[in-house]
Amino acid sequence: MRGAEPGRSSGPISRCESVECAGKTRFAIAIAAGGCFDLRERFVPPASRFFPTMPTLLVVDDDPIICDVLCRWLKLVGYATIAAQDGVQAIERYRPEEVDGGLLDIQMPRLSGIDVCRELRARAAHVGRDLPVWMITGDRNPDLSRRAIAAGAATVIYKPFSFDHVREELTKRLGPVHRVDSAAPFAATPGAGKA
Repeated sequence: MRGAEPGRSSGPISRCESVECAGKTRFAIAIAAGGCFDLRERFVPPASRFFPTMPTLLVVDDDPIICDVLCRWLKLVGYATIAAQDGVQAIERYRPEEVDGGLLDIQMPRLSGIDVCRELRARAAHVGRDLPVWMITGDRNPDLSRRAIAAGAATVIYKPFSFDHVREELTKRLGPVHRVDSAAPFAATPGAGKA
């Protein structure tokens, strides 16, 4: 994004990247044709507030690469995400009114995914919600899968998984979602692209 003045654009929006900062999502928008429209200082609510039909998933994995890849892919296909690196952090970040489902790794430090599943579903039930939870694991032990299902998991997804399989499982419980252009809220911003 070097070489262009903030607030100036020279083409249509080609990409929108989001970064969480102090609990709010801020967007830096890149513009095609060498220019940029830099919104680094403009804070906006998460995308799910712009698009209320966008389901929000709590994604929990102690492997930061898997967690990051899942969150990026989920956002691309139409979900909002909240990431956590372990079970304790997942419970701290869970808000029943905001989260529509969870993708949890089973084997994590501090608190297992099975325990987290049980706790999140209990909290959701306390406010009258049914929270679907999909467990993720590389361990194909049938006993582990039975314990996850007994804790309330919708299913167990085995690593390595295909994104098509994950999407299919999510659609069974949450219904189809459509990819949302994350830059849409800025398309109608008065003065955008003017010198």
